[in-house]
Amino acid sequence: QSIAVWDPTITDSYGLGGWNYLYRPDPDVNTYYNLSPSGIYGPAHTMNNFIESGMAFFVKATAASTITLEENDKVPASAVNTFTSSNAQRLNVNLQLQTAAGSTPVLLDGVMANFDASYSNVIDQYDIKKIATLNESVSWKTLDSMIVIDRRADVKDYDTLFIDMRHMRVHDYQWEILADNLDYPGRSGFLIDSYLNTRTSLNVAGTTKVSFSVTNIAGSYATDRFKILFTQADAAPLPVTITTVSATRKEDRSIVVMWQVESELEISRYEVERSADGTQFSTLNSREALVNHGGRASYSHLDLVPLPTDNYYRIKATGISGQVQYSAIVKVALKREPAGISVYPNPVVNKNMQVLFTGQVAGRYQLRLANATGQVIHKSNVFISNPAQVQQLKLPAGATAGSYQLIIAAGDGSIRQVQVILK
Repeated sequence: QSIAVWDPTITDSYGLGGWNYLYRPDPDVNTYYNLSPSGIYGPAHTMNNFIESGMAFFVKATAASTITLEENDKVPASAVNTFTSSNAQRLNVNLQLQTAAGSTPVLLDGVMANFDASYSNVIDQYDIKKIATLNESVSWKTLDSMIVIDRRADVKDYDTLFIDMRHMRVHDYQWEILADNLDYPGRSGFLIDSYLNTRTSLNVAGTTKVSFSVTNIAGSYATDRFKILFTQADAAPLPVTITTVSATRKEDRSIVVMWQVESELEISRYEVERSADGTQFSTLNSREALVNHGGRASYSHLDLVPLPTDNYYRIKATGISGQVQYSAIVKVALKREPAGISVYPNPVVNKNMQVLFTGQVAGRYQLRLANATGQVIHKSNVFISNPAQVQQLKLPAGATAGSYQLIIAAGDGSIRQVQVILK
């Protein structure tokens, strides 16, 4: 059902290449397509019935068999024709390396899931197992197996795909998540980060990009840090009307989000969602419904650490039966900050520290947090590529309340210090 080929162009100039997979979308048709984009095979999911000269390859067989290559199997050139499915439900997750500022991320590895009523969620001959590598890699984890192409039954409510990432380094990465034809009415998808405790909404009919960092803290490089969750709600309207929603910036840079509802009945919760671009939202806070007898109610949420860019907010209402309804989107424009490096909120609460880099030279910075005796309790490297960028740091659970110094070392050797108070 698949052929694994060692593709030296799959990671561009980073490393020595990686495994690319030629798979058959229809197990009964002898036509193959490449899983990942590369210099040899072109865009992902392009028809490729050829193994290029000099390539190492593995073939998965269901029983003992023999491979015979005849002279007339050779061809002088490979004809590549672009193939795009018109209705296949497909999810691709690519792991990319963030390099220098403004440059294109480097593809390191990728996986795919196909959804169809004819497939099963148990591992069978249609699923393609991962071939191990010493470089950064990503797989679907199903029971004790690592899968690179997972053919699954149709998406159900609370379907979860567990991402397994291996051999990660202290670096900045990006998930590129491409969804094809998954925009069924009432369906939502989320990337869940168990290390940062965040949930990012996915574009179920397009591309979602999520940046993340790996540091020397175990949770940041845990193999099971990420998973993808789908929810499926009834498309019928909810018995509630979100009449107004507003967002206002306060003097301390925090933003208060307020909304009012009428005809509130059988509502489970409201979620405040935030976005930097107005399209890709993640959940900030969840509130239980207050009234639920058909009346009027008012709610608010204080965003203590807004993004250092434009902030877009919306309210997601969820009924007790799983139905979902969204409010209008409101925007709070970027507040211009002077160049510098700052920590907020300061004092830091819940061991979550946000470091804001404003107007700083792009490049790598080393962050060290030292206590009053000079003991370093946290150390990490970050790569700054934007004029205004926030780096979220998860401090050790054993960090005690008190005064600390954040020591920031730039690539040019300059050092700055910021006093930090931990509550």
